[in-house]
Amino acid sequence: MSNGRSKTNSSKMSPDEPTLFTPERRQQIVRLLEEEQRVTVPALSQHFAVSEVTIRKDLAWLEEQGLALRTHGGAIATAAGAAPSEMSFDVRERQQHTEKERIGEAAASYVQDGETIALDASTTALAMAPFLGSKRDLTVVTNGVRTGMELELKRAMVEAAKEVIAVLDSSKWDQVTLATFCPLQRLTRIITDKGAPAQMVKQVRELGIEVLLV
Repeated sequence: MSNGRSKTNSSKMSPDEPTLFTPERRQQIVRLLEEEQRVTVPALSQHFAVSEVTIRKDLAWLEEQGLALRTHGGAIATAAGAAPSEMSFDVRERQQHTEKERIGEAAASYVQDGETIALDASTTALAMAPFLGSKRDLTVVTNGVRTGMELELKRAMVEAAKEVIAVLDSSKWDQVTLATFCPLQRLTRIITDKGAPAQMVKQVRELGIEVLLV
């Protein structure tokens, strides 16, 4: 039979079906978001036969990965098919906010009075701004151009700089990107949070690059 009730029941996990592993469940939540554009915690809890606490943890993890945006009682889809770097600025700014704030404060401490600095359009670079107010005679060059144009500009910034300091939160480590604007050897310092993978931090330090964990 194809009535509405039988269709609804077929979309739920049967008691006889094996429990999904966490990555499998989260992958299915992403698919539901792609199809429905929004989900609720109670519905997902019933669908996957897990607690609402577990679902909230899933949605929090998906938001950190840029795959969902949490709302009161559920979540909505991010821009369809968008990679984390292509999400709206306000969504990206909310991600890893505390870590970015600490990174921004630490990075700003290396800026001296009278210097000229260039900040790109990333949310991590933006986190430096509140901590630059006490600097005197500071010249800041920044841009609002995104994606490809932004990476052409980033490369020019790197080539013109005497010292290059990378500011990035721990979620950016070990990520594959479509373009590289600065070779690792060009960096003199990386400022990141304590969630950065220890093995990668060790490897970078062995190259003679200072890594500051904040």
